[in-house]
Order: sequence, then C-alpha cells, then structure tokens
Amino acid sequence: MKKIGLLFDERLSHDRKKVFTRNMTTFKVKYSVDFIPSGFNEDSFIEFLDRERFDIVMIPWHLYFSWKKAANYSETRMMGYFADPLLQFEFQALPNYQNFILLDFYHFDMDEIELLFKLMTSKTDDSEIIETFGKTAHFATNEWYPSDQDSSQCIDILFDNQIFQSFSYQERLPNFRFYVTALWMACFQEKRIHPPEAASAKLMIAEYGKRLMIKITYQSPSLTSKDVLKELWPTGEHSNILFQEMARHSDFLKVSHFPKTRNVSISALFLPSQPSLALNGEVRGFWVENRL
Repeated sequence: MKKIGLLFDERLSHDRKKVFTRNMTTFKVKYSVDFIPSGFNEDSFIEFLDRERFDIVMIPWHLYFSWKKAANYSETRMMGYFADPLLQFEFQALPNYQNFILLDFYHFDMDEIELLFKLMTSKTDDSEIIETFGKTAHFATNEWYPSDQDSSQCIDILFDNQIFQSFSYQERLPNFRFYVTALWMACFQEKRIHPPEAASAKLMIAEYGKRLMIKITYQSPSLTSKDVLKELWPTGEHSNILFQEMARHSDFLKVSHFPKTRNVSISALFLPSQPSLALNGEVRGFWVENRL
C-alpha cells in the first residue's frame, strides 16, 4: 500500500476544514494516509520529506504554487489540492513545471474523491482504468486506424455502445460527443507514419454507478507535458483549442506524456456531481504528468 501524506490547508474556513477533515479521515480506513502537521516553511518541509519518505504528498494549492522546490521534489509524487472554491483570478502565472497535479476536493463528493485516490495509487498507467473502476465495471474497447481519419463513422459506432445508451447519460451525450471529437482531432492532427494495420489510437471506456471514464492512448511525436500544461492553464493564452475542449466537457482530465515512446495517454472522468457545469470563473482540477 502506498504511503500518502496530507498537509492540511490552514486557510480553509472553520466549516470547510471540518468537512475536509471528516472526508479525509474516512479514507484513512482504506488508504495509508498520514496527516502532516502545519507550521513548515519550504526548507523544513523538504527536510521532513527526506525523513518520512512518502510515496505521494498532497499540499494546499497556494503552497504548491509557491514552494517550487517542494513541488518538484524528485523522491515522491507531489500534488496540489483545493477544498474550497478556487477562482481563476487567484491562479498565478504558469510555473516552470513539467508535472502539475491539482486535485479537486471541493466539487467532488465522497465517492468521487475516492476515484481520485484510486487514480493516485494505481500501479501503472495501463492498469489505472481497471484499478479505478474495478473488474465488475462495464468495459468497452475500441481502436482507430489511419484509414479512419477521414470518416466520423467510428465515433458513431462508439456511441452505439450500450454504455452510452443508458438513460442516466442521455442528457450528457452532447458533452461526450464533443469530448470524443476533440480526442479524434488530437489523435489525427499530426501526420505520423503508421503501417495501415497498426492502430493510431486505442480507447477504453469504463462505467460503474453512473461514473464514466474514457481513456485514449496514441502517439504524438511533438507534444510535451509543458505544451499540455500551457493549453490547460486557466489564465493562459491557448493556441490549441483541443485540450481546452477536453477539459471543458469532462469533469476531470488526466494527461500522461511518455517521452521515451512519445505516447500520450488521456483519461477523463464524467461524474454525477458534474463539476464541469460549475459557474464560470471557478477552476477545476486537472493532472498533467511526464511518465518514464
């Protein structure tokens, strides 16, 4: 079991701190979560991490921005989080990070927060969808080939799957279609040399308890994690609208970049709480990471 450290956000209001503490205490039953005492400065916090050796550490979003050495600490996976409303004007300038993980503990309910914990503790990128949703979930797979790029028929076939025909998803079908269309365009926007029989992209879909995950893996010779981070940054100027569309139409977006293989893996969560419908101006969590 991975060891998780959580530094509490002392800036939370009394009521929000109470709710957040109760929620996180619940997860101590299933996960190895240690509450880290407050009062550190950045240097003393790094010394603390050197002694404790956590696998994952979650720190409040404002410290994740300002503690640049801690946020890039190489011995553990560092994550920022927010547990009360985070507005775009509070977002700072784009940091020089290759990895940026901002977890949304404000919009998500308890069951949905657990999906984030499962994502955090999954063993590999390949197994994350099964580990997150469990073997009893409904799964569907699909592949796109070079010959498919001039036809939208594959998207239509995808939405014929019983998972998308469920009554509980009817109102969100336009969001799903916008999202998958953005994936399609991202996959085929670059000219790559593929043998005709080799898939350009592999998709996997999982559904359980009205919670849906769509994951795609494809090769992108030029894309980097810094490019993705720039496009997803709430206050930035965006030249590539596709990642903005993916974030807009999903409730949580996770993008993994594999420099050695030039593969890109994109996982999106669609949840009953529908944080993507939150009032304009509120920031939602997202995850961009370089993977070995």
